[in-house]
Amino acid sequence: MSVIVFDYDDTLTLDTEGKKKSLFVEIFQHIPRAEVIARTFVQSHPGTPRREMIGGILQALEQQGLVVDAMSQVEEYLERFGRVVEDMAVLSPLRAGVEEMLPLLAAKHSLYLNSNYPQEALSAIVRRRKWVHLFKGIYGS
Repeated sequence: MSVIVFDYDDTLTLDTEGKKKSLFVEIFQHIPRAEVIARTFVQSHPGTPRREMIGGILQALEQQGLVVDAMSQVEEYLERFGRVVEDMAVLSPLRAGVEEMLPLLAAKHSLYLNSNYPQEALSAIVRRRKWVHLFKGIYGS
């Protein structure tokens, strides 16, 4: 039996990576003048894991005097981002044929999912999609 490894964002789904970039900005929209700083940071740090991205944005906001004690707020913003991005990942439309293809492939191959989502979040997404039975292993960051 052969092995097939999938990524989640933009492989099984449509445009979730782009939506996640927007979410990094949106979670700071309640802070006046934060949008430009957050957007600039996100654009200049592509592929940065969420903890580092949020911490970097908070530090940039602190340097501009928009937040105080930035690093004490990282967990709060990580939780906020995680709730929104998990829902978005579950509700994102799938690429054409994915829903039909996965069960067919799982019947003949060992399927694995590897993603930059944190392990707990990726497992929750797969449970909510009702795909747990399709994958031999689910590996997040």
